[in-house]
Amino acid sequence: MKRKVISAMLSLAIVVSLAACSNGEAPSSPTPADSTPASPAPTATTPVEPAPTNSAPAETPSGGVEVDEGLLSVEITLPASLFEGTDMTAFDPDNYAQEQGFAAAVLNDDGSVTVKMSKAKHSELLAEMSKQYDESFAAMVEAEDSPYIKSITHTDDFSAITAQVDRTAYEAEVINLTPFVLGMSGMMYQAFTAGTPRVEVIIEDADTGDIVTSYVFPDDMNG
Repeated sequence: MKRKVISAMLSLAIVVSLAACSNGEAPSSPTPADSTPASPAPTATTPVEPAPTNSAPAETPSGGVEVDEGLLSVEITLPASLFEGTDMTAFDPDNYAQEQGFAAAVLNDDGSVTVKMSKAKHSELLAEMSKQYDESFAAMVEAEDSPYIKSITHTDDFSAITAQVDRTAYEAEVINLTPFVLGMSGMMYQAFTAGTPRVEVIIEDADTGDIVTSYVFPDDMNG
């Protein structure tokens, strides 16, 4: 169950980020998860290596994003779960790459799609993801169903996320998904970097600065 939730959240994050990085009219070829990212001309400004071959990459244990960072370009393998509901028999990797501003795209045998982009495009994607999560965190602070959240801050690489809360109201919640949502957000961002995702979520008393509780993801997901 947890893996299905993680996969769904990961797919949503990828779709939002890729769509936000595109501009122009809607594409004609299939796009993942019923999204309709726009169709710009390729925007890669940094020379890249030759396009990847059709051999399928090694699957990650969680079916998540796999990143291979080279000297001039970055390869990212998008999991097959991202494309659920899409008729992949009509999927055109070349059109998809052009629409998203990637240097190349390959449909793998397991249904995943490996895309290659310039370092500049990769940086743009990470910046857009960071912006999206900042907006989501701001919405959580203002949301009526989480009035106990006073502020949310994070490090640049999302390795640590701190939520200041009204302790009494926070602890009164029977089921509180705030740490999970914050932890997954940080892990999703880090999934697009070359490192291994690890996020510490700190719940802090807004009045005293004391730590109410803390979690380390993904370690505490099995607890």
